Amino acid sequence: MTALEELTRAFDEFERIQSDITVIGSQPVEGWQKRLVEQRRTLQANIVRLREAGVACDGGRVAGKALAEYQQALSAMRTAMALHQAQWPAVTIDQENPDYQQSQLAVRKATGHFRTIAKQLIADLKS
Repeated sequence: MTALEELTRAFDEFERIQSDITVIGSQPVEGWQKRLVEQRRTLQANIVRLREAGVACDGGRVAGKALAEYQQALSAMRTAMALHQAQWPAVTIDQENPDYQQSQLAVRKATGHFRTIAKQLIADLKS
């Protein structure tokens, strides 16, 4: 598998995990907290995979600036997620709490920025 294929697969998996987390949070049924914790762990492993795949793609085809921007966006997203998860363990989540909503918004912003940068990097690598 090429570095680009690994990056693409890791990003596709990231999108699936994010979707699963959104569904779990929007439909809290019995056992949702355990499933959320499991998905958070899966997401953290995926983030490591995204970092490693991004590094492997640096074969001279991509300007250093684009790859640096990818790594910075990934790091910012990871930091936002870590802070959110530390503040809001699954057992303490209260979706009506304004502080929780603010924390969740920070994660969404960082995730949205990363998605944009990652999609652009993948498109650049494919061209």
